[in-house]
Amino acid sequence: MKLPLLLLPALAAPAGAATLYMIDIDSTRTSGTATTGGPVFTEPGWVSLDATNPVDSNGASASVDSVVFAIASADGSRIRTSGSNPSPSALTGDFVFDDGDGQAVILIFGTAGSLQAGTWKVDAWNWDSGVASFETNIQIAGYRTNGVETIVSTNVVPHPTDPAVSFMFTSDGVSEYDFFFRDNSTANRTRLNALRLELIPEPGMAALLGFAGVLLGRRKRSFLRRCRD
Repeated sequence: MKLPLLLLPALAAPAGAATLYMIDIDSTRTSGTATTGGPVFTEPGWVSLDATNPVDSNGASASVDSVVFAIASADGSRIRTSGSNPSPSALTGDFVFDDGDGQAVILIFGTAGSLQAGTWKVDAWNWDSGVASFETNIQIAGYRTNGVETIVSTNVVPHPTDPAVSFMFTSDGVSEYDFFFRDNSTANRTRLNALRLELIPEPGMAALLGFAGVLLGRRKRSFLRRCRD
């Protein structure tokens, strides 16, 4: 049984385009400008963005399927450890930061046109185990489209394990996008540990893919019956 021709374009992913980016910001700096030279702790399955150098971390980047995720508006990076392990985890033990009233850290999602058109879900982590009661360091979260801000929350509460903020936005396929956390308390501390960016299938596409899965399942069962006969 052949698949209907109208399904074939729906099943073909754009060449070289990922639908899930998982960026873990790493560092080997324990304090000041000192570099430990120790291991980089990366959450399993995630892509490491080593922000150890330059000292201010600006321009540090990681490339996934030709999309370059780069740090901007940062003072530097740090790693918090407990013994020889990252604290509290490989995902949230290290981060880029910017300290000061109203300061932000930015993660750039490539250049204009890097994100394919569609709805994207963002999960971002914000934690620093080296600061007592860091959950009181309330943050602003948002994204920019060609430099124009959209605020998604002004009351982001940092968390040691869960995303501090989750939201969705729409890419037009031609603009430039980035994400930011910005200080919104008297603590004057901003952090970014990691970010997950996932393309959400459109409802019509999900239905087509589900239908294709049913057809493929029927084809497999039909083939197995012929083999038994």
